[in-house]
Amino acid sequence: MRMDTALHDFEYKVYQYILQHRLIEKKDDVLLSLSGGADSTALLFVLVKLRTVLDFNLSALHFNHQLRKSALNDEVFCAQLCNKLNIQFISESADVRVYADEQKCSVETAGRLLRYHTLQEAKKVYGFSKIATAHHYDDHIETVIMHALRGSGLNGLRGIVNKTPDDVVRPMLGVRKDAILDYLQTEQIDYCTDETNAQNTYFRNKVRNLYLPALRTAYADCDVLLGHLSVQAQRIAGEISSSLAPYYEKIMVQHDAASIPIACFNEIAPFLWPYLLFELLCTLNGAPADIERKHLKAIIAQMNSGKTVWQIDLPGHLIALRRYEEFLFSNATAREEEGYSYPVNNIGQTVIEALNLSIDIQIVTNIKKPIKNVYEKYLDYDKIEGVLKLRSKNSGDIFQPLNFAGHKRLKKYFIEKKVPREQRARLPLLCDGDHIILIVGYEMDERYKITHTTKNIARVTVKELSTKEVRDA
Repeated sequence: MRMDTALHDFEYKVYQYILQHRLIEKKDDVLLSLSGGADSTALLFVLVKLRTVLDFNLSALHFNHQLRKSALNDEVFCAQLCNKLNIQFISESADVRVYADEQKCSVETAGRLLRYHTLQEAKKVYGFSKIATAHHYDDHIETVIMHALRGSGLNGLRGIVNKTPDDVVRPMLGVRKDAILDYLQTEQIDYCTDETNAQNTYFRNKVRNLYLPALRTAYADCDVLLGHLSVQAQRIAGEISSSLAPYYEKIMVQHDAASIPIACFNEIAPFLWPYLLFELLCTLNGAPADIERKHLKAIIAQMNSGKTVWQIDLPGHLIALRRYEEFLFSNATAREEEGYSYPVNNIGQTVIEALNLSIDIQIVTNIKKPIKNVYEKYLDYDKIEGVLKLRSKNSGDIFQPLNFAGHKRLKKYFIEKKVPREQRARLPLLCDGDHIILIVGYEMDERYKITHTTKNIARVTVKELSTKEVRDA
Protein backbone atom coordinates (compact mmCIF):
# COMPACT_ATOMS: atom_id res chain seq x y z
CA MET A 1 0.00 0.00 0.00
CA ARG A 2 1.41 3.45 -0.93
CA MET A 3 1.09 5.50 2.20
CA ASP A 4 1.45 8.80 0.31
CA THR A 5 -1.95 8.15 -1.33
CA ALA A 6 -3.64 7.57 2.05
CA LEU A 7 -2.04 10.30 4.14
CA HIS A 8 -1.73 14.05 4.06
CA ASP A 9 1.84 15.13 3.13
CA PHE A 10 2.46 16.27 6.70
CA GLU A 11 1.19 12.99 8.15
CA TYR A 12 3.35 11.03 5.73
CA LYS A 13 6.45 12.99 6.73
CA VAL A 14 5.85 12.21 10.39
CA TYR A 15 5.18 8.58 9.48
CA GLN A 16 8.50 8.34 7.64
CA TYR A 17 10.34 9.94 10.56
CA ILE A 18 8.81 7.44 12.98
CA LEU A 19 9.90 4.53 10.78
CA GLN A 20 13.38 5.93 10.15
CA HIS A 21 14.14 6.33 13.85
CA ARG A 22 12.06 3.39 15.13
CA LEU A 23 10.16 5.67 17.51
CA ILE A 24 6.92 3.67 17.62
CA GLU A 25 6.80 -0.06 16.95
CA LYS A 26 4.15 -2.71 16.57
CA LYS A 27 2.01 -3.30 19.69
CA ASP A 28 3.41 -0.26 21.52
CA ASP A 29 1.13 1.39 24.06
CA VAL A 30 1.75 5.09 23.48
CA LEU A 31 0.84 7.87 25.90
CA LEU A 32 0.63 11.30 24.25
CA SER A 33 1.33 14.43 26.29
CA LEU A 34 -1.65 16.55 25.19
CA SER A 35 -1.82 20.23 26.13
CA GLY A 36 -4.52 21.12 23.63
CA GLY A 37 -2.20 23.55 21.85
CA ALA A 38 -1.40 23.49 18.16
CA ASP A 39 1.55 21.09 18.36
CA SER A 40 0.13 18.35 20.56
CA THR A 41 -3.29 18.55 18.88
CA ALA A 42 -1.67 18.08 15.48
CA LEU A 43 0.31 15.11 16.77
CA LEU A 44 -2.86 13.60 18.25
CA PHE A 45 -4.60 13.63 14.85
CA VAL A 46 -1.51 12.25 13.09
CA LEU A 47 -1.13 9.38 15.58
CA VAL A 48 -4.84 8.58 15.38
CA LYS A 49 -4.35 8.24 11.62
CA LEU A 50 -1.21 6.10 12.01
CA ARG A 51 -2.22 3.80 14.84
CA THR A 52 -3.92 1.31 12.51
CA VAL A 53 -1.09 1.38 9.98
CA LEU A 54 1.65 0.97 12.60
CA ASP A 55 -0.51 -1.23 14.87
CA PHE A 56 -0.13 0.53 18.21
CA ASN A 57 -2.46 1.70 20.98
CA LEU A 58 -2.89 5.38 21.81
CA SER A 59 -3.89 7.24 24.97
CA ALA A 60 -3.48 10.87 26.02
CA LEU A 61 -2.65 12.69 29.24
CA HIS A 62 -3.36 16.35 29.93
CA PHE A 63 -1.43 18.08 32.72
CA ASN A 64 -3.02 21.22 34.12
CA HIS A 65 -0.25 23.53 35.40
CA GLN A 66 -2.77 25.83 37.14
CA LEU A 67 -0.91 28.88 35.80
CA ARG A 68 -3.75 30.49 33.82
CA LYS A 69 -7.44 31.14 34.40
CA SER A 70 -8.14 29.53 31.03
CA ALA A 71 -6.25 26.34 31.93
CA LEU A 72 -9.45 24.53 32.87
CA ASN A 73 -10.88 25.32 29.42
CA ASP A 74 -7.86 23.59 27.86
CA GLU A 75 -8.45 20.53 30.03
CA VAL A 76 -12.12 20.35 29.00
CA PHE A 77 -11.15 20.77 25.33
CA CYS A 78 -8.69 17.87 25.54
CA ALA A 79 -11.20 15.63 27.31
CA GLN A 80 -13.92 16.31 24.72
CA LEU A 81 -11.51 15.86 21.81
CA CYS A 82 -10.27 12.51 23.09
CA ASN A 83 -13.84 11.37 23.69
CA LYS A 84 -14.72 12.30 20.10
CA LEU A 85 -11.69 10.38 18.75
CA ASN A 86 -12.28 7.41 21.09
CA ILE A 87 -8.93 7.89 22.87
CA GLN A 88 -8.36 6.99 26.51
CA PHE A 89 -7.92 10.28 28.38
CA ILE A 90 -6.08 10.92 31.64
CA SER A 91 -6.12 14.26 33.43
CA GLU A 92 -3.70 15.39 36.14
CA SER A 93 -2.93 18.76 37.72
CA ALA A 94 -0.58 20.50 40.15
CA ASP A 95 0.14 24.04 41.32
CA VAL A 96 3.37 24.69 39.44
CA ARG A 97 4.04 28.08 41.08
CA VAL A 98 3.89 26.60 44.55
CA TYR A 99 6.25 23.82 43.49
CA ALA A 100 8.65 26.35 41.92
CA ASP A 101 8.73 28.32 45.18
CA GLU A 102 9.33 25.17 47.21
CA GLN A 103 12.13 23.97 44.93
CA LYS A 104 13.58 27.46 44.37
CA CYS A 105 13.60 26.97 40.61
CA SER A 106 12.00 28.76 37.66
CA VAL A 107 8.33 28.24 36.80
CA GLU A 108 9.49 26.82 33.45
CA THR A 109 11.64 24.22 35.16
CA ALA A 110 8.99 23.38 37.74
CA GLY A 111 6.39 22.83 35.03
CA ARG A 112 8.69 20.59 33.03
CA LEU A 113 9.70 18.53 36.08
CA LEU A 114 6.13 18.03 37.27
CA ARG A 115 4.82 17.28 33.77
CA TYR A 116 7.44 14.64 33.01
CA HIS A 117 7.15 13.13 36.47
CA THR A 118 3.39 12.81 35.97
CA LEU A 119 3.87 11.24 32.54
CA GLN A 120 6.39 8.73 33.84
CA GLU A 121 4.15 7.83 36.79
CA ALA A 122 1.23 7.26 34.42
CA LYS A 123 3.46 5.13 32.20
CA LYS A 124 4.32 2.99 35.20
CA VAL A 125 0.78 2.73 36.57
CA TYR A 126 -1.01 2.06 33.27
CA GLY A 127 1.77 0.04 31.61
CA PHE A 128 2.48 2.33 28.64
CA SER A 129 5.59 1.49 26.64
CA LYS A 130 6.23 4.96 25.14
CA ILE A 131 5.53 8.60 25.95
CA ALA A 132 5.11 10.83 22.90
CA THR A 133 5.66 14.60 23.07
CA ALA A 134 4.97 17.13 20.32
CA HIS A 135 8.36 18.84 20.13
CA HIS A 136 9.26 19.97 16.62
CA TYR A 137 12.35 21.26 14.81
CA ASP A 138 11.80 24.89 15.85
CA ASP A 139 11.66 23.79 19.51
CA HIS A 140 14.94 21.99 18.94
CA ILE A 141 16.66 25.10 17.55
CA GLU A 142 15.31 27.25 20.38
CA THR A 143 16.70 24.75 22.88
CA VAL A 144 20.16 24.84 21.30
CA ILE A 145 20.16 28.64 21.59
CA MET A 146 18.88 28.58 25.17
CA HIS A 147 21.58 26.15 26.24
CA ALA A 148 24.28 28.11 24.43
CA LEU A 149 23.21 31.32 26.20
CA ARG A 150 23.37 29.51 29.54
CA GLY A 151 26.95 28.46 28.85
CA SER A 152 26.11 24.81 28.29
CA GLY A 153 28.62 22.23 27.11
CA LEU A 154 28.16 19.61 24.42
CA ASN A 155 25.24 17.96 26.19
CA GLY A 156 23.23 21.16 25.99
CA LEU A 157 24.20 21.88 22.40
CA ARG A 158 22.65 18.57 21.39
CA GLY A 159 19.27 20.26 21.77
CA ILE A 160 16.27 17.93 21.88
CA VAL A 161 16.80 14.27 21.00
CA ASN A 162 14.10 12.22 19.27
CA LYS A 163 14.12 9.45 21.87
CA THR A 164 15.41 9.13 25.41
CA PRO A 165 16.48 6.19 27.61
CA ASP A 166 13.24 6.55 29.62
CA ASP A 167 11.08 5.90 26.52
CA VAL A 168 10.10 9.46 25.57
CA VAL A 169 9.77 9.82 21.78
CA ARG A 170 9.31 12.94 19.64
CA PRO A 171 7.71 11.96 16.32
CA MET A 172 7.46 15.55 15.01
CA LEU A 173 11.08 16.57 15.62
CA GLY A 174 11.69 16.50 11.88
CA VAL A 175 8.98 19.03 10.97
CA ARG A 176 8.74 22.82 11.25
CA LYS A 177 6.19 24.88 13.16
CA ASP A 178 4.85 26.42 9.93
CA ALA A 179 4.10 22.95 8.58
CA ILE A 180 2.15 22.11 11.74
CA LEU A 181 0.01 25.25 11.44
CA ASP A 182 -0.57 24.62 7.72
CA TYR A 183 -1.72 21.07 8.50
CA LEU A 184 -4.16 22.24 11.16
CA GLN A 185 -5.58 24.87 8.84
CA THR A 186 -5.89 22.50 5.88
CA GLU A 187 -7.59 19.83 7.98
CA GLN A 188 -9.72 22.43 9.79
CA ILE A 189 -8.63 21.22 13.20
CA ASP A 190 -9.34 23.44 16.21
CA TYR A 191 -6.83 23.86 19.04
CA CYS A 192 -6.27 25.98 22.15
CA THR A 193 -4.10 29.09 22.23
CA ASP A 194 -1.99 29.81 25.30
CA GLU A 195 -2.02 33.59 25.61
CA THR A 196 1.22 33.52 27.64
CA ASN A 197 3.15 32.33 24.56
CA ALA A 198 3.11 35.92 23.32
CA GLN A 199 4.51 37.23 26.60
CA ASN A 200 8.27 37.46 27.01
CA THR A 201 8.31 36.65 30.71
CA TYR A 202 9.79 33.19 30.23
CA PHE A 203 13.24 32.54 28.78
CA ARG A 204 11.99 30.30 25.97
CA ASN A 205 9.47 32.94 24.91
CA LYS A 206 12.25 35.53 24.72
CA VAL A 207 14.29 33.21 22.53
CA ARG A 208 11.27 32.37 20.36
CA ASN A 209 9.83 35.87 20.02
CA LEU A 210 12.92 38.09 20.16
CA TYR A 211 16.31 36.46 19.75
CA LEU A 212 15.60 33.83 17.08
CA PRO A 213 13.73 36.21 14.72
CA ALA A 214 16.67 38.64 14.98
CA LEU A 215 19.11 35.83 14.17
CA ARG A 216 17.05 34.74 11.18
CA THR A 217 17.02 38.29 9.89
CA ALA A 218 20.81 38.55 10.16
CA TYR A 219 21.55 34.97 9.07
CA ALA A 220 18.91 33.46 6.78
CA ASP A 221 20.30 29.94 7.19
CA CYS A 222 20.87 30.09 10.97
CA ASP A 223 18.38 27.24 11.60
CA VAL A 224 20.33 24.95 9.27
CA LEU A 225 23.67 25.95 10.82
CA LEU A 226 22.39 25.44 14.36
CA GLY A 227 20.94 22.10 13.29
CA HIS A 228 24.36 21.01 11.98
CA LEU A 229 25.95 22.17 15.24
CA SER A 230 23.53 20.05 17.28
CA VAL A 231 24.21 16.96 15.15
CA GLN A 232 27.96 17.35 15.68
CA ALA A 233 27.40 17.86 19.40
CA GLN A 234 25.27 14.70 19.55
CA ARG A 235 27.98 12.65 17.85
CA ILE A 236 30.82 13.93 20.03
CA ALA A 237 28.73 13.66 23.20
CA GLY A 238 27.97 10.07 22.21
CA GLU A 239 31.68 9.28 21.94
CA ILE A 240 32.34 10.89 25.31
CA SER A 241 29.49 8.95 26.88
CA SER A 242 30.91 5.69 25.50
CA SER A 243 34.35 6.47 26.94
CA LEU A 244 32.83 7.24 30.36
CA ALA A 245 30.54 4.19 30.42
CA PRO A 246 32.77 2.24 32.87
CA TYR A 247 32.49 5.15 35.32
CA TYR A 248 28.73 5.47 34.88
CA GLU A 249 28.49 1.91 36.17
CA LYS A 250 30.10 3.03 39.44
CA ILE A 251 27.32 5.54 40.15
CA MET A 252 25.23 4.46 43.13
CA VAL A 253 21.75 5.78 43.86
CA GLN A 254 20.51 5.41 47.41
CA HIS A 255 17.30 7.09 48.53
CA ASP A 256 17.73 10.81 47.75
CA ALA A 257 21.38 10.86 46.69
CA ALA A 258 23.54 9.76 43.75
CA SER A 259 27.21 9.15 44.52
CA ILE A 260 30.45 8.13 42.86
CA PRO A 261 33.96 7.43 44.23
CA ILE A 262 36.14 10.54 44.05
CA ALA A 263 38.87 8.34 42.55
CA CYS A 264 36.89 8.20 39.29
CA PHE A 265 37.64 11.86 38.65
CA ASN A 266 41.36 11.25 39.16
CA GLU A 267 41.32 8.57 36.46
CA ILE A 268 39.92 10.76 33.68
CA ALA A 269 41.01 13.97 31.98
CA PRO A 270 39.72 17.13 33.73
CA PHE A 271 37.80 18.27 30.63
CA LEU A 272 35.60 15.16 31.08
CA TRP A 273 34.65 16.01 34.67
CA PRO A 274 31.58 18.12 33.72
CA TYR A 275 30.19 15.20 31.68
CA LEU A 276 30.58 12.78 34.59
CA LEU A 277 28.96 15.34 36.91
CA PHE A 278 26.10 15.82 34.45
CA GLU A 279 25.46 12.07 34.25
CA LEU A 280 25.44 11.88 38.05
CA LEU A 281 22.85 14.67 38.15
CA CYS A 282 20.70 13.01 35.49
CA THR A 283 20.81 9.73 37.41
CA LEU A 284 19.38 11.47 40.46
CA ASN A 285 16.83 13.90 39.04
CA GLY A 286 16.76 13.73 35.25
CA ALA A 287 18.12 16.51 33.04
CA PRO A 288 18.92 19.44 35.38
CA ALA A 289 17.58 22.47 33.51
CA ASP A 290 18.66 25.06 36.12
CA ILE A 291 22.22 23.77 36.54
CA GLU A 292 24.49 26.00 34.48
CA ARG A 293 28.18 26.18 33.64
CA LYS A 294 28.88 28.45 36.63
CA HIS A 295 27.56 25.79 39.01
CA LEU A 296 29.74 23.05 37.52
CA LYS A 297 32.76 25.40 37.64
CA ALA A 298 32.12 26.02 41.34
CA ILE A 299 31.97 22.27 42.00
CA ILE A 300 35.17 21.60 40.05
CA ALA A 301 36.95 24.44 41.88
CA GLN A 302 36.09 22.78 45.20
CA MET A 303 37.22 19.40 43.88
CA ASN A 304 40.59 20.94 43.07
CA SER A 305 40.86 22.62 46.47
CA GLY A 306 42.20 19.54 48.24
CA LYS A 307 39.43 19.62 50.86
CA THR A 308 37.88 16.26 51.68
CA VAL A 309 34.64 17.61 53.17
CA TRP A 310 32.64 20.42 51.57
CA GLN A 311 29.17 21.32 50.36
CA ILE A 312 27.69 23.60 47.66
CA ASP A 313 24.04 24.63 47.45
CA LEU A 314 22.55 24.40 43.95
CA PRO A 315 19.27 25.49 42.31
CA GLY A 316 16.23 23.28 42.78
CA HIS A 317 17.16 22.40 46.39
CA LEU A 318 20.09 20.28 45.26
CA ILE A 319 23.39 20.10 47.06
CA ALA A 320 26.78 18.91 45.85
CA LEU A 321 28.93 17.32 48.54
CA ARG A 322 32.28 15.70 49.03
CA ARG A 323 32.46 13.34 51.98
CA TYR A 324 36.01 12.03 52.18
CA GLU A 325 36.47 9.60 49.28
CA GLU A 326 32.97 9.99 47.87
CA PHE A 327 31.26 12.70 45.83
CA LEU A 328 27.49 12.98 45.69
CA PHE A 329 24.50 15.04 44.66
CA SER A 330 21.60 15.03 47.10
CA ASN A 331 18.10 16.47 47.27
CA ALA A 332 18.43 18.97 50.10
CA THR A 333 14.69 19.13 50.79
CA ALA A 334 14.18 15.40 50.91
CA ARG A 335 12.38 14.80 54.17
CA GLU A 336 14.24 12.56 56.53
CA GLU A 337 11.72 9.78 56.80
CA GLU A 338 10.67 8.20 60.05
CA GLY A 339 12.51 5.10 61.15
CA TYR A 340 11.46 1.85 59.54
CA SER A 341 11.42 -1.80 60.52
CA TYR A 342 10.42 -4.77 58.35
CA PRO A 343 10.25 -8.47 59.30
CA VAL A 344 12.68 -10.77 57.49
CA ASN A 345 12.25 -14.50 56.86
CA ASN A 346 14.82 -16.58 58.73
CA ILE A 347 15.18 -18.77 55.65
CA GLY A 348 14.40 -17.78 52.07
CA GLN A 349 13.84 -14.49 50.29
CA THR A 350 12.13 -11.40 51.68
CA VAL A 351 11.18 -8.59 49.29
CA ILE A 352 10.84 -5.11 50.80
CA GLU A 353 9.47 -2.89 48.05
CA ALA A 354 9.47 0.23 50.23
CA LEU A 355 13.28 0.01 50.40
CA ASN A 356 13.67 -1.35 46.86
CA LEU A 357 15.55 -4.31 48.37
CA SER A 358 15.41 -8.06 48.57
CA ILE A 359 17.22 -10.08 51.24
CA ASP A 360 17.84 -13.79 50.81
CA ILE A 361 19.05 -16.10 53.61
CA GLN A 362 20.09 -19.66 52.74
CA ILE A 363 21.82 -22.47 54.64
CA VAL A 364 24.92 -23.49 52.66
CA THR A 365 27.68 -26.07 53.03
CA ASN A 366 30.59 -23.97 51.80
CA ILE A 367 31.65 -20.37 51.26
CA LYS A 368 32.03 -19.08 47.73
CA LYS A 369 33.72 -15.96 46.45
CA PRO A 370 31.10 -13.15 46.44
CA ILE A 371 29.65 -12.09 43.10
CA LYS A 372 30.91 -8.69 42.03
CA ASN A 373 28.64 -5.78 43.04
CA VAL A 374 26.46 -8.00 45.25
CA TYR A 375 26.42 -7.49 49.01
CA GLU A 376 26.89 -10.96 50.44
CA LYS A 377 27.98 -12.12 53.88
CA TYR A 378 28.32 -15.52 55.61
CA LEU A 379 27.47 -15.97 59.28
CA ASP A 380 26.84 -18.57 61.97
CA TYR A 381 23.12 -19.31 61.63
CA ASP A 382 22.81 -20.93 65.07
CA LYS A 383 23.82 -17.69 66.79
CA ILE A 384 20.55 -16.09 65.68
CA GLU A 385 18.24 -16.20 68.70
CA GLY A 386 15.43 -13.72 68.03
CA VAL A 387 13.19 -12.51 65.22
CA LEU A 388 15.01 -11.14 62.19
CA LYS A 389 14.18 -7.66 60.90
CA LEU A 390 15.63 -5.05 58.61
CA ARG A 391 15.46 -1.61 60.21
CA SER A 392 16.96 1.86 60.32
CA LYS A 393 19.27 3.01 63.11
CA ASN A 394 17.96 3.82 66.56
CA SER A 395 19.37 6.24 69.08
CA GLY A 396 21.94 4.44 71.25
CA ASP A 397 22.59 1.55 68.83
CA ILE A 398 25.82 -0.33 69.55
CA PHE A 399 27.83 -2.59 67.27
CA GLN A 400 30.85 -4.86 67.58
CA PRO A 401 32.97 -4.63 64.41
CA LEU A 402 34.82 -7.73 63.24
CA ASN A 403 37.97 -8.54 65.23
CA PHE A 404 37.17 -5.78 67.72
CA ALA A 405 37.24 -6.66 71.40
CA GLY A 406 34.54 -4.29 72.64
CA HIS A 407 31.47 -2.45 71.41
CA LYS A 408 31.13 0.85 69.58
CA ARG A 409 28.28 3.25 69.35
CA LEU A 410 26.89 3.02 65.82
CA LYS A 411 27.26 6.80 65.45
CA LYS A 412 31.01 6.55 66.16
CA TYR A 413 31.35 3.64 63.72
CA PHE A 414 29.68 5.70 60.97
CA ILE A 415 32.08 8.59 61.59
CA GLU A 416 35.13 6.32 61.52
CA LYS A 417 33.96 4.64 58.32
CA LYS A 418 33.17 8.05 56.81
CA VAL A 419 29.58 7.10 56.06
CA PRO A 420 27.96 10.27 54.63
CA ARG A 421 25.70 11.90 57.18
CA GLU A 422 22.90 12.06 54.60
CA GLN A 423 22.83 8.25 54.32
CA ARG A 424 23.06 7.17 57.96
CA ALA A 425 19.39 7.54 58.86
CA ARG A 426 18.26 5.28 56.00
CA LEU A 427 21.07 2.69 55.95
CA PRO A 428 19.51 -0.81 56.42
CA LEU A 429 20.55 -2.85 59.45
CA LEU A 430 19.84 -6.60 59.64
CA CYS A 431 18.99 -7.29 63.26
CA ASP A 432 18.47 -10.29 65.51
CA GLY A 433 15.96 -8.84 67.92
CA ASP A 434 17.73 -5.74 69.24
CA HIS A 435 21.20 -6.89 68.18
CA ILE A 436 22.71 -5.69 64.91
CA ILE A 437 23.94 -8.60 62.78
CA LEU A 438 25.23 -6.55 59.89
CA ILE A 439 25.18 -3.04 58.43
CA VAL A 440 24.16 -3.55 54.82
CA GLY A 441 26.90 -2.37 52.51
CA TYR A 442 29.49 -2.31 55.27
CA GLU A 443 30.30 -4.81 58.01
CA MET A 444 29.07 -7.80 60.02
CA ASP A 445 29.01 -7.95 63.82
CA GLU A 446 31.84 -9.96 65.43
CA ARG A 447 29.37 -12.00 67.49
CA TYR A 448 27.84 -13.65 64.40
CA LYS A 449 31.01 -14.58 62.53
CA ILE A 450 31.81 -18.16 61.51
CA THR A 451 34.19 -20.05 63.80
CA HIS A 452 35.59 -23.59 64.03
CA THR A 453 32.53 -24.58 66.09
CA THR A 454 29.99 -23.38 63.50
CA LYS A 455 27.56 -26.10 62.41
CA ASN A 456 25.18 -24.21 60.11
CA ILE A 457 26.45 -21.52 57.74
CA ALA A 458 23.97 -18.94 56.50
CA ARG A 459 24.59 -16.89 53.35
CA VAL A 460 22.93 -13.48 53.43
CA THR A 461 22.51 -11.76 50.05
CA VAL A 462 21.08 -8.25 49.70
CA LYS A 463 20.15 -6.82 46.29
CA GLU A 464 18.30 -3.86 44.94
CA LEU A 465 15.11 -4.75 43.07
CA SER A 466 16.29 -2.67 40.10
CA THR A 467 19.15 -3.61 37.79
CA LYS A 468 21.76 -1.99 40.02
CA GLU A 469 22.64 -3.88 43.17
CA VAL A 470 23.72 -2.82 46.60
CA ARG A 471 27.45 -2.34 46.68
CA ASP A 472 29.76 -4.79 48.41
CA ALA A 473 31.57 -3.75 51.53
